[in-house]
Amino acid sequence: MNSLKKIANHGEFNIDFEASIKEAMGVMHRNKNGSVVLTKHDKPIAIITESDVVNALKVDMDLTKSAIEIATRKVITTNENRPVEYAFDLLIQHNIRRLVLIDNEGIYKGIVLQKDLFEYLEEDVYKIDLKVSDILKTNREVFTVTIENSIKDAVSIMQKYHIGSVVVKDKNNCVGIITE
Repeated sequence: MNSLKKIANHGEFNIDFEASIKEAMGVMHRNKNGSVVLTKHDKPIAIITESDVVNALKVDMDLTKSAIEIATRKVITTNENRPVEYAFDLLIQHNIRRLVLIDNEGIYKGIVLQKDLFEYLEEDVYKIDLKVSDILKTNREVFTVTIENSIKDAVSIMQKYHIGSVVVKDKNNCVGIITE
């Protein structure tokens, strides 16, 4: 059985908790993951996701403020030596997409993403061929903005309806999508 440290991401996924929101956003942009772990003395204390940034932008928060001010979720950690299969249970149990790895002293060691687990696990029990219709709820509305709308308008809609994206339209044509 392989340990989580074998599939962990060790790149730029963490930043000191005293960093600014803008600095945290920079890390999120560079790691292309949509999250950043805040650490204090190399120990994870919080995690910021795209949703937290969207909410901060919605209220015109000063991006030079400390990133810890917008961290709304408790960071879920596990020891880096745990088996890969254990991580799946944690993700499901806590309804999260990222798992922060620590060593025996609680020091940040990396992050495992949900997509990493899906790529790693090869057993058919974890891979299901789904059709879009299998997961789409037919009573869900598709939210749109026009190309004339501002980014703030799009962010406002995402925050109001607790969604991660809006479709961009030009007249009757869909021309893009804005995500968190």
